[in-house]
Amino acid sequence: MLADAADLPDGTTVELTTVTHVADNSVLIPYDALYFEGGNAYVYVSQDGKAVKKLVTVYLYSTDMAALSAGLFAGQEIITTWAPTLKDGTLIKTSTEKEQ
Repeated sequence: MLADAADLPDGTTVELTTVTHVADNSVLIPYDALYFEGGNAYVYVSQDGKAVKKLVTVYLYSTDMAALSAGLFAGQEIITTWAPTLKDGTLIKTSTEKEQ
């Protein structure tokens, strides 16, 4: 219930946001880091200086974030920038390596 709603003038417009789903125990990533192929979702992670393709299970998503229920664990570095040469096994440099 909206506090002091009786004091609002007639015709007042409001915008409500409600929570319809909650993703507990999920890994959150930017939606733009997701790729899809043949109905499967995947991301690229940084591993030993290479891009590695990892299949993931998307539980919930919005226009900017995705909650994954399987495929990644907390602490893995996902690649969030796209390049036309990005594929499994591509040699990469992380942002911390580029600063050195």
